[in-house]
Amino acid sequence: MKESQKDKILTLMLERFPGWVRNTELNADICFRYGARIYDLKKEGWEIENIPVPNTKRQVWQCRLLKPFNPQKPFLKIQNIPKIEIFQQKQQSLILR
Repeated sequence: MKESQKDKILTLMLERFPGWVRNTELNADICFRYGARIYDLKKEGWEIENIPVPNTKRQVWQCRLLKPFNPQKPFLKIQNIPKIEIFQQKQQSLILR
Protein backbone atom coordinates (compact mmCIF):
# COMPACT_ATOMS: atom_id res chain seq x y z
CA MET A 1 0.00 0.00 0.00
CA LYS A 2 1.23 3.48 -0.88
CA GLU A 3 2.30 5.64 2.05
CA SER A 4 0.17 8.79 2.42
CA GLN A 5 1.62 12.29 2.49
CA LYS A 6 0.57 12.60 6.12
CA ASP A 7 2.43 9.38 7.00
CA LYS A 8 5.53 10.56 5.12
CA ILE A 9 5.56 13.83 7.07
CA LEU A 10 5.05 12.02 10.37
CA THR A 11 7.83 9.54 9.57
CA LEU A 12 10.21 12.37 8.70
CA MET A 13 9.39 14.26 11.91
CA LEU A 14 9.84 11.10 13.99
CA GLU A 15 13.19 10.40 12.34
CA ARG A 16 14.33 13.94 13.12
CA PHE A 17 12.90 14.09 16.66
CA PRO A 18 13.60 16.35 18.54
CA GLY A 19 14.95 18.28 15.56
CA TRP A 20 13.17 20.47 13.05
CA VAL A 21 11.81 19.90 9.55
CA ARG A 22 11.61 22.92 7.23
CA ASN A 23 8.72 23.66 4.91
CA THR A 24 11.17 23.87 2.02
CA GLU A 25 12.00 20.17 2.54
CA LEU A 26 8.34 19.21 2.72
CA ASN A 27 7.58 21.19 -0.46
CA ALA A 28 10.45 19.58 -2.35
CA ASP A 29 10.11 15.99 -1.13
CA ILE A 30 6.54 15.33 -0.03
CA CYS A 31 3.82 17.85 -0.93
CA PHE A 32 2.94 21.51 -1.32
CA ARG A 33 -0.08 21.31 0.99
CA TYR A 34 2.04 20.27 3.97
CA GLY A 35 0.08 22.66 6.22
CA ALA A 36 -3.10 20.67 5.67
CA ARG A 37 -1.31 17.40 6.45
CA ILE A 38 0.19 18.87 9.65
CA TYR A 39 -3.29 20.08 10.60
CA ASP A 40 -4.56 16.50 10.09
CA LEU A 41 -1.80 15.17 12.35
CA LYS A 42 -2.70 17.73 15.04
CA LYS A 43 -6.36 16.67 14.82
CA GLU A 44 -5.23 13.08 15.44
CA GLY A 45 -3.50 14.19 18.65
CA TRP A 46 0.12 14.69 17.61
CA GLU A 47 1.69 17.69 19.34
CA ILE A 48 3.47 19.73 16.67
CA GLU A 49 5.18 23.11 16.99
CA ASN A 50 5.52 25.50 14.01
CA ILE A 51 7.77 28.56 14.05
CA PRO A 52 9.26 30.85 11.39
CA VAL A 53 12.97 30.48 10.64
CA PRO A 54 14.67 33.76 11.62
CA ASN A 55 16.78 35.76 9.16
CA THR A 56 15.53 34.15 5.96
CA LYS A 57 14.75 36.12 2.81
CA ARG A 58 11.77 33.92 1.89
CA GLN A 59 9.08 32.92 4.31
CA VAL A 60 10.54 29.70 5.72
CA TRP A 61 8.89 27.80 8.53
CA GLN A 62 9.99 24.82 10.52
CA CYS A 63 8.02 22.30 12.50
CA ARG A 64 8.77 19.52 14.94
CA LEU A 65 7.10 17.00 17.16
CA LEU A 66 7.01 17.96 20.81
CA LYS A 67 6.64 14.31 21.86
CA PRO A 68 7.69 11.20 19.92
CA PHE A 69 4.30 9.61 20.58
CA ASN A 70 0.64 10.47 20.23
CA PRO A 71 -0.89 11.12 23.69
CA GLN A 72 -4.33 10.14 22.38
CA LYS A 73 -2.97 6.80 21.15
CA PRO A 74 -0.26 5.90 23.68
CA PHE A 75 0.01 2.28 22.54
CA LEU A 76 0.57 3.13 18.88
CA LYS A 77 3.56 1.04 17.80
CA ILE A 78 5.91 2.90 15.50
CA GLN A 79 8.43 0.65 13.80
CA ASN A 80 11.61 1.12 11.81
CA ILE A 81 12.59 4.34 13.53
CA PRO A 82 15.75 3.55 15.52
CA LYS A 83 16.18 7.03 17.05
CA ILE A 84 12.75 6.79 18.65
CA GLU A 85 13.43 3.32 20.01
CA ILE A 86 16.72 4.54 21.54
CA PHE A 87 14.93 7.58 22.99
CA GLN A 88 12.23 5.38 24.51
CA GLN A 89 14.85 3.03 25.98
CA LYS A 90 16.65 6.00 27.57
CA GLN A 91 13.37 7.28 29.02
CA GLN A 92 12.56 3.83 30.41
CA SER A 93 16.00 3.49 32.02
CA LEU A 94 15.57 6.90 33.67
CA ILE A 95 12.17 5.89 35.05
CA LEU A 96 13.54 2.62 36.45
CA ARG A 97 16.34 4.34 38.37
